[in-house]
Amino acid sequence: MKSINLTINLIKVAVAACCFLLVLGLIITWRYYQAKSQLVVIPELQRVNAENKQKIEKTNRQLEEIKEKIKQVEELEKDVRKSLGLKEPAKVEEENETILIQRIPFYHQEEELAIPERMSLPSRGGVTRSLPNTGSENSARQTRKTGLALEAKTFSFQPADSELPEDAELELLKEELELRIKGLQEIKSEIAARDSVKRATPSIWPLAGRITSNFGYRRSPASRGSTNHKGIDIAAPRGTPIKATADGVVTFSGVKSGYGNVVIIRHGYGYTTLYGHNSRNLVKVGEKVKKGQVIALCGSTGISTGPHVHYEVWVNGRPVDPRRFL
Repeated sequence: MKSINLTINLIKVAVAACCFLLVLGLIITWRYYQAKSQLVVIPELQRVNAENKQKIEKTNRQLEEIKEKIKQVEELEKDVRKSLGLKEPAKVEEENETILIQRIPFYHQEEELAIPERMSLPSRGGVTRSLPNTGSENSARQTRKTGLALEAKTFSFQPADSELPEDAELELLKEELELRIKGLQEIKSEIAARDSVKRATPSIWPLAGRITSNFGYRRSPASRGSTNHKGIDIAAPRGTPIKATADGVVTFSGVKSGYGNVVIIRHGYGYTTLYGHNSRNLVKVGEKVKKGQVIALCGSTGISTGPHVHYEVWVNGRPVDPRRFL
């Protein structure tokens, strides 16, 4: 009886051992296939991660380029405002202000610049040229109100739906910024050209005094006949400072028959001025002078009846009435 019980117990132990080994084998087999599947998935995940890393790095580089272009636009707008005498817009003091980089309709929330649609400027050769305010060959694209809100202090990327923006979108954004930069640069150049014309145009009195002889035909002080007076005479006390009426370069400083001591200045854009009968010239040939700079002293040299300055304005090689520029 005892031997039968022992045999039954041994059978139970054997069955339990077989079941344990079977379960263990199943677990090992499941672990094996799980590990094998992971060996296939992990390289794929690594590849995807590497691609995403490259995309993120590329996107970051593109965003840095966009940041630089935004700074360029801000600096150019600041220069244009300064040139036009416009005040700086109120600065936003909120912290952590951000820009959402995405392709959105562009408009600048600051006041529009007072730039005419076209500006006509004479060249230094005397030829008038008319240019658009942006000058871009892609004017159709520039007329669209596209771009960025430029008032932000910080720059952060917040992609919609947790996705990186398409490269094409960022490239288009960069292209739109480049067009705006080009337009602002051309506006800035045109403003500088306009200012250059203004500085080169005679616009002030050469000295404080009163006009004693007008432009045109008059009785000659040296004879009884009439003569064509190519300028005006402005009487003033001897030694009164005579000023250049515009920026320019001295092309003559010396004595001319009938005019005594003379200074001639070429201003560019077709303008030339002459100052005669000076008691003393204070500038030399080749010297650059500024509008309002003292160039001579009033006198009565040459054919003269008293201390005064004989003042002439020439435009494109022809004398014109200087009173038009006073």
